[in-house]
Amino acid sequence: MENTKPKVHPQWEQRAIILGVADFLCLLASYFFALYLRHDFRFSTIDPLFIQGYIRTIPLWGVVAIVVFYLFRLYHSIWSMASIPEMYRIMKAFLVLIAFYLAFAYGTNMRMPKSYYIMGTLFHFCCTVALRFSYRLIRFQVQGISRGQSGKKRRIMVIGA
Repeated sequence: MENTKPKVHPQWEQRAIILGVADFLCLLASYFFALYLRHDFRFSTIDPLFIQGYIRTIPLWGVVAIVVFYLFRLYHSIWSMASIPEMYRIMKAFLVLIAFYLAFAYGTNMRMPKSYYIMGTLFHFCCTVALRFSYRLIRFQVQGISRGQSGKKRRIMVIGA
């Protein structure tokens, strides 16, 4: 009997773990930046209650985000092929995350500024998209340079096409 198990890239697990860690770091930075921005970039004016709320919720939100991203197959795609379908999966994943964040905020009666949730989610979305598509952009630029394309286009004429 033939082995019908689909072939997986040998480094898939390693890349998925690296991307998961990068996603978690993006989440940490996004929500902290939202809190920092809300307080006019002055750490001393942030209420300690908000810092405690951030510290208590971020690990849970990070785990939930990684699970949701996994369920929407954001760790299964080839990085060099990030495209419109991947963007749709990211948007769908964030709709689920927003629903979770809202339910969590109302269910726990957590007192955080409303802008923290809105701006944090917006920054997290932008960071996630940038992370997914930056690999493709960098690879495109490197391939263009390695082929001797220094930005100048060469005109050619095809005869008989």
